[in-house]
Amino acid sequence: MAIVSKETIYCFKKEFKRVVRYKSRYSKFYIKLPDGVPQEEVESDTEAGAIRLFDAAVDVYEKSSTVKSKVILYGYEVEACIPVPNDKKDHCTILFDSHDDCNFGKTFRDDGITLSLWVQACEKSEVFLKGQDNYVSYDEIDSPIPSSLEPSSSKNYNHWDNFQEIPWTPENEQFFIDVGIAFEQLVLKLNSVFCDKKSVMKFISAGQKLLGDNRKDSKNAKSKNTKTNASRSR
Repeated sequence: MAIVSKETIYCFKKEFKRVVRYKSRYSKFYIKLPDGVPQEEVESDTEAGAIRLFDAAVDVYEKSSTVKSKVILYGYEVEACIPVPNDKKDHCTILFDSHDDCNFGKTFRDDGITLSLWVQACEKSEVFLKGQDNYVSYDEIDSPIPSSLEPSSSKNYNHWDNFQEIPWTPENEQFFIDVGIAFEQLVLKLNSVFCDKKSVMKFISAGQKLLGDNRKDSKNAKSKNTKTNASRSR
């Protein structure tokens, strides 16, 4: 069979060389279908007809073997050097890097705290191919999750490679809505305080707290422990 045309296309998320062949004996154009599709090839009296049949066969098979579900994808990174209490020592410094846990690589910081969170509700499509690995794709869907948490395509996070996946439920979605609102409120408050030194001094002199009085909470906790131990000793 003579080769009429060749074209590299994406089929089932992989490159595939679509080759159109012509068999003069039968006056037919043929195209072999990708592995996994039960039908071996398509044929037609014209090249355009064979390509249409090819596209239709792939489309039908893909739709018939695709499972769709709603999911929430999130990416989370924290880099910080934080002193924490230790039973054996006065304190020890913990270098925390979420890259280790999430296999994002290894880039430690010890010059401040960096926290990033990305969240996106998606429709997950999983295509099952006979004799091959399944492939998965995600399409973004509308969600009340704050847009401030949406991944930036400029950082290639739209590829979802480094994201964790959980099922979409009203409760799971509400959790990330609440987290997003809390983050926005904290960032706005931090910005209003640290925008200049006058704002910082005004905030401190007014006795305001960003996240509550940690010293007060610590004293309350110690007080409770003291009362508990006293009651036990009785």
